[in-house]
Amino acid sequence: MRSLFFSCLFLLSFCAFAQSGIGKGQIALKWDPTRLADPFNSTIQLGAEIGLNESLTIHFDLGLKSNLYKEISYYNKSIFISHNQLRKYRYRGNFYGIDLFYVHAKDYSDYRGLYDKNKKLSFDYDSAALIKNAPGLAIIAGKQFIMGNVTIDMFIGGGLRLVNNKVEYKTRTIHAGDIPQTHYAWHNDRYSGTFPAGHVALGIKLGYIVNRKRDKR
Repeated sequence: MRSLFFSCLFLLSFCAFAQSGIGKGQIALKWDPTRLADPFNSTIQLGAEIGLNESLTIHFDLGLKSNLYKEISYYNKSIFISHNQLRKYRYRGNFYGIDLFYVHAKDYSDYRGLYDKNKKLSFDYDSAALIKNAPGLAIIAGKQFIMGNVTIDMFIGGGLRLVNNKVEYKTRTIHAGDIPQTHYAWHNDRYSGTFPAGHVALGIKLGYIVNRKRDKR
């Protein structure tokens, strides 16, 4: 996904687009296609960006499970993602800002081993559902291109999240020591309990300005 992001940014930099931020009172409806590409947290992510003044906007979106990767049966029984960004635009569509986000998901597995960071113990489960809640904050920077009513914006950044992984289970065994490996790809899913974790912000958003102001001639 990162290679796709930087490839798109490289190609767009050679295009002669009119570059600016969304004006005061303008609204751009947006969709992030990159969220579909994540096989473990694939979501349909839709939202809007609203101009507060000539350089400041607020951007919010919601994401729900896409059902594109049903073969990964132990993931994504349900997922909800919310992002709220405050953006400050500078020259030629460049912007920076903050992203306040929240992730809720429920995953199920026939087998799972988890290390509880709070209890400092490992648990093996015969059957378990992991309920995840993770609010967080990231600093972002990016660029927006506007072509008529169509917008394309890309951003990258980093921050922190507070992960709370609660386990619902049938049976379990307890033993000392960490669990070296599970079949889960994301390292945060190897742990239960509440703990801080890093966050990488990355996105490409396609949009359409529904009330773009026309220049008077």
